[in-house]
Amino acid sequence: MRIHYLGHAAFVLRFENGHSILMDYGASNAFGRGSPVHDLSGAEPSVVTFSHDHPDHRRPGATFTSARVLAGGGSLTLDGMTIRSIQTSEESMETPDNASFVILYGGFRVLHLADAQAYIAAIDDPVVKRQVKTRYPDNYDLVFMTIDGRTEIAGQAAAFLDLLSPARAIPMHYWSGEAKSDFLAEVERINRQGRGRSQRFTIAESGGSDFSLNADSPAFGTRVISLEPSPLVLSAAESLPFQQGAEAVSEPEVRRPSASPAGHGRTARIPARPAAPLAASRQRSAVGVPPAHQPAAVTAASRLHATAGSVAARRPVSPQLPSRGHQSVGAHGSRDIG
Repeated sequence: MRIHYLGHAAFVLRFENGHSILMDYGASNAFGRGSPVHDLSGAEPSVVTFSHDHPDHRRPGATFTSARVLAGGGSLTLDGMTIRSIQTSEESMETPDNASFVILYGGFRVLHLADAQAYIAAIDDPVVKRQVKTRYPDNYDLVFMTIDGRTEIAGQAAAFLDLLSPARAIPMHYWSGEAKSDFLAEVERINRQGRGRSQRFTIAESGGSDFSLNADSPAFGTRVISLEPSPLVLSAAESLPFQQGAEAVSEPEVRRPSASPAGHGRTARIPARPAAPLAASRQRSAVGVPPAHQPAAVTAASRLHATAGSVAARRPVSPQLPSRGHQSVGAHGSRDIG
């Protein structure tokens, strides 16, 4: 499974069955804030998911000629790939107004949280913790993790991710580079509180916008993969289907020292090697992918084959938290954003 980060909450997922999913393709710099969402360059995905109708998650005027669209929920099975939704909330837990999406393919389980801010912001409440575990009960191979929103929720997002305990996570839905730095610093703070046990998180910064999900699983804890958004750049073979067994392109391996409870450095890395066949099952995913019940013919032109441009790596993250008061939810009042 190949993943490209377009920005904010927008991702393109490409699969060996020839299909692709576009998730939460929102407007660039929505609400007048600095959170770009880059273009698709005319590529046509097989499936499009929208968690809800706010412009940072659903680009006004965006149309797709042949894609199947799941908006605000629903489910779909297509050539061994299953997509299902989980109803959650952005504004109030009493009123579902957001859909997280779960993708099952080749033994992998991927969760896109979308705008589950109401649950994230209240994660310190024991009742909410139980509700979250009921709503998201599975072991996830990858979580697209919401880390910023109407209030500054870096600390709560790190605690939410710690509760889910996926194998990997990619931070998303942030309005500035500072917000992502805050989140990564909170992740490191959880590590420092480990009191001698193995590190809960490792942080890998690729400096690029692509990641290949393969059968290489972290032995313990969650690997947080920090990507930088960029436009989708079509290859010369864009009209050809994604070839079965094609090698996945990973960013060059980048190492980053991470503070440990004992004060010793530790190396986190993204392996720069081809993906193992996606048919290989994972121990973390006990439930396999159900057989396809609704196969659909998809033209070669509608299948996405792309490589991503690169962007400059962001500034290093300080292990010290910036003084933004983000640990107190609502300390700065609500933002009129999604």
